[in-house]
Amino acid sequence: MKRLFIIGSFAVLVCALLFAASGWGQTGASTIRGTVKDPSGALVSSATVTLTNLETNAVRTAVTTTSGSFSFEFLPVGDYEVRVEAKGFRKLVVRPVQALVSNVTDVPAQLEIGEISSTVTVEAVAANVQVNTSDATLGNNFSRRLNSEAIEEFRVVTVNANADEGRSSAAQINLVTKSGTNS
Repeated sequence: MKRLFIIGSFAVLVCALLFAASGWGQTGASTIRGTVKDPSGALVSSATVTLTNLETNAVRTAVTTTSGSFSFEFLPVGDYEVRVEAKGFRKLVVRPVQALVSNVTDVPAQLEIGEISSTVTVEAVAANVQVNTSDATLGNNFSRRLNSEAIEEFRVVTVNANADEGRSSAAQINLVTKSGTNS
């Protein structure tokens, strides 16, 4: 009887872990990444990169690798500010950087030589539609197109889905609902 209980408990644990692992691929999260370079195009390592969500003021910080790269993963969709600081260079601020559902947003950062107390601000212009020609996906932010009460953003994958989209045929839709605020 005790042996049957242990085997049953183990089977339940394995099933729970398998279902939990499959759920990780179903998030509506986004990634913002980039490479920091100096005016000559050389990579800048050990630069401090600060990512701020413009809606919630949530802050994340990273340091660039020896290859000058940084990455912020598992981000909620929305608009962000990317701030890059390195010794001997002017501070760079890029905003708004739009994190789209299940998408990677690249932010190239080219620093200018100067004092860190001076700032270079880049105001990015948001695109209405993003088409990924490598895997036939289409994404759009509903609030820019429709007066929707609940939908923040969606992404449609029609054919040639990536491995993270699963193995089913036809179309798949990732949808993110708007988050609430206290104001």
